[in-house]
Amino acid sequence: MKILSKEGTILAVVILYMIVIVIWGLAFLQQAYLNKIVTGGCIRSNQAFWLAEAGIQDEVGRLTADPNSTIFPTDVPFGVGAGASHYTVLVTRADNLYTITSTGTVGNTTRTIVSQWRNSFFSGAASAGSTDPGSINLGGTKSGTDSYNSNVAAYDPANPGHNGDVQTNGSITGNGIIDGNISLGPNATSSVAVTGTVSYYTSPPMPPVTVPTLTSPEDIGPINGTDYTFTATKDYICGGISITNNKTVKVAPGVKVRMLLTGPINMNAGSELILESGASLIIYAQANIDITGNVNVAIGVPSNLQIYGTSACGSIRIGGTSQLYASIYAPDAILTMDGNNDLFGAFVGSKVNFNGPPMIHYDEALINWQPAPGMTFFTRTDWHEE
Repeated sequence: MKILSKEGTILAVVILYMIVIVIWGLAFLQQAYLNKIVTGGCIRSNQAFWLAEAGIQDEVGRLTADPNSTIFPTDVPFGVGAGASHYTVLVTRADNLYTITSTGTVGNTTRTIVSQWRNSFFSGAASAGSTDPGSINLGGTKSGTDSYNSNVAAYDPANPGHNGDVQTNGSITGNGIIDGNISLGPNATSSVAVTGTVSYYTSPPMPPVTVPTLTSPEDIGPINGTDYTFTATKDYICGGISITNNKTVKVAPGVKVRMLLTGPINMNAGSELILESGASLIIYAQANIDITGNVNVAIGVPSNLQIYGTSACGSIRIGGTSQLYASIYAPDAILTMDGNNDLFGAFVGSKVNFNGPPMIHYDEALINWQPAPGMTFFTRTDWHEE
């Protein structure tokens, strides 16, 4: 009896251990199954997200080719994940602001991204296409950006706007303050203070400047050391502008000038470029620009002085105490601001380098400024996931 009792006890213990092992094994299998479900859900969620992002980029490319396109992809198949994988895009438009809603689907999992893009050269204070570190360098502690609206009032330093947005595919260095939002390249960094948000994405390439066909242009040669006044609304070819010692280049009241500039601009201290009331000047620059003199734009409207730099324009320098009211698009140029000077308007180029306390005061009136005929430039102004 004692032996049988001992054997019975051993058998009971063995059975108990077997039951525990079976229960543990079933629990492990259940956990593994649950992990597989969760992991699969995470993978499908990530795939759906990137499908939605692919839909955004696909539509931006389509709109870049044709801003008036009404072709919106629906259920575009994609070879990822299990089951049906596709994205669907919807676009709404208000003037030159495009809202793109893209939904990526993998199986039963969906992710939706809403992104806003503006077809404008000047959607912020400064845009730098370079991917180099320090593509925007705010050297001084008092340098930076803010905004105003020339359609409403002149710039008021005591009450500036807060839309001095900056965008670059590279990094931002220095000690200045961006009074607005910052967009950086995917792996870029910023050391400056910012009042708004910081986001990361790769902005599309900046289209090169194409010089339009001029209508019966007058070739005036270079303006070298003399006063000159444009008195007729027409197209001009100018071999360069080099003035100093209180010399003046002037656009007469109401005159609209479009100029192909084949030589450099060198405006030294004491010189002046004056746009009278109602006058405007559009420059297509095929050389570098150096301004340390004064530029007087009537009523302080940056859109009245437009500078488009071709690939031959690699440098734009604003020095001294000059105050420049201008909208500048020069995708291959480095903007250098030296001394105590300000740019009122906007700049789009390769790099921005501030030496000292310069500021860019973005003119919000430029936000709807359309690119030149035949050119498109979409910049992202908002991004969020629903």
